[in-house]
Amino acid sequence: MNAVQAEQIKTYRVTRKVCFDDEWYEAEREQCKRELAAKNGSADDAPEKFCYCRELVVNGERVPMPKFHDCQYVAAHTALIEEAERLAMKKCGYPTEDKNLGLRWTGCSIDAWRS
Repeated sequence: MNAVQAEQIKTYRVTRKVCFDDEWYEAEREQCKRELAAKNGSADDAPEKFCYCRELVVNGERVPMPKFHDCQYVAAHTALIEEAERLAMKKCGYPTEDKNLGLRWTGCSIDAWRS
């Protein structure tokens, strides 16, 4: 080692201390995010798709369509639920604060949905 190298070593100061645990943690965290995005099908930068199904309105805001969303199935399912609610109202009445009536109404709606 010559005098110049000795001087450089003596004057060199680390500007940023590196903790390998933190670096590895951040790298693994980024890898997990990428894997999750790839698994969910959101790894590509495709534009988000929206539809007019009522089920995709959450807290007053429309959310993007899930990966395997089927509007026809959702419409048919919603119609079945509305019909079950109508039959339960006809059979049991409107559920109020009374816990027993609410439980009976739920049972009626489930029975109507199954039939």
